[in-house]
Amino acid sequence: MHAVARNVDANPSLAFVSSCAVLLAILGYVFPAFTMVGSVPIYWLSILSSLVLVLFFCLRVSIFGRIRHSNTKLDLLVQLYILWALLGFFLNFLVNSITANADHQLAQIQSLAGFLLVLPHYYFGRFFDSFGFSFSKFKSYLVASFFLVCCSALVYILSSESLYQAREIIGQRFPLLVVFWAWFFGGIWLITRQKRYFLVFLLGTLICILSLTRAAYLQWVACAIAMFFAVGARNMLKVTAYVAVMMTVVTSIAYSFYDSIVSTVTERLTDYLFYVDFAEGPYSPSDRFQVWAGIGRYLIENPLTLIVGYGQMGPSGFSLDFIDTYGEWIQSTNAHSQYLDTVVRMGIPGLVIELCINFVAVFVTLFRRGDPAYLKIVAACLVGHLVYGVFHESVRWQVFGMVFWFFIGIIARHSEKRHIPKSAKFEEA
Repeated sequence: MHAVARNVDANPSLAFVSSCAVLLAILGYVFPAFTMVGSVPIYWLSILSSLVLVLFFCLRVSIFGRIRHSNTKLDLLVQLYILWALLGFFLNFLVNSITANADHQLAQIQSLAGFLLVLPHYYFGRFFDSFGFSFSKFKSYLVASFFLVCCSALVYILSSESLYQAREIIGQRFPLLVVFWAWFFGGIWLITRQKRYFLVFLLGTLICILSLTRAAYLQWVACAIAMFFAVGARNMLKVTAYVAVMMTVVTSIAYSFYDSIVSTVTERLTDYLFYVDFAEGPYSPSDRFQVWAGIGRYLIENPLTLIVGYGQMGPSGFSLDFIDTYGEWIQSTNAHSQYLDTVVRMGIPGLVIELCINFVAVFVTLFRRGDPAYLKIVAACLVGHLVYGVFHESVRWQVFGMVFWFFIGIIARHSEKRHIPKSAKFEEA
């Protein structure tokens, strides 16, 4: 680590680009969470972050030569994933050139560009040592940034007229990042006992509850279950007791001053999450079921797309018109599922490769002996995204996509360093 750092510091231009790349990554991984999904700054920030990473790698290779490494299983799977995405893109692009479907071609180009722009973050994590920046310091900046984001989100939510109004502005993907980082820092608290991590964990959990996002609730529970395997049942029983006490106190205070908020959350958790006929009620998932059924028919009518997909169709959506439960005409919707979205874009083989990447990175790491504790915490947090991805795009969303690929790269990096003992401290990363 220190030898690499000296090499980076020895070249002022490379050191400057390295600092910019790390700073933009921290901003991109946390701050865009509290922004509407469709707003331009999110995507400009992700694009800028990725381009600076590419610039860093180009400069480093030109100065020090190619980064020597041994390919791991994850490296090979990621390379196969990229090649399959490119193959599907070119095949479909050729078909649309023949049929003169310019609109589809433009959508394909936009989507492929978005897909490729998040991948530099895999190599950022894979070759993190090359940036001359300690992971411990990187983690400290992340927790400070996440704390500021959660504080601003909490102020906004409490100052809104209702939780549903706040939810419309914040968006349903915001909680995906919040839950991921909340449990990431919560897991660190369990192995370090540093109170600042417990504080941001509680704050993130509170934001998750107030977000009224059912998928995030399930994601939080999935992370909690996976964390039993990451840090041990004894530690998790402690955090369960702490959270129960703290949430009881917060609920009591909130009920005294914000009784409408408590009532709204309770209604969301009971009527909408557990109500027998919730699929037919207001704010129901019936529209999502219609979308899934429509996509299924779309794929069955064009069986070739089950193999190669539609070639990265659309930046975040595709043309599928239907009339929803309330008689409204819906156009150009998204898949509302990471897995179905992958099938549409890359076919069933693409989905299989994506699931293999998740299996090797998440479940193998979570249950394999000898990996450091913090790596298992990352794997437990990624379990939550697998659950969230049933109801929304996760990796396909550029903001979380950067976080996902970064940590997949971190896991691949440690797969090459299996000599690290199980008792290794978190700061040794």
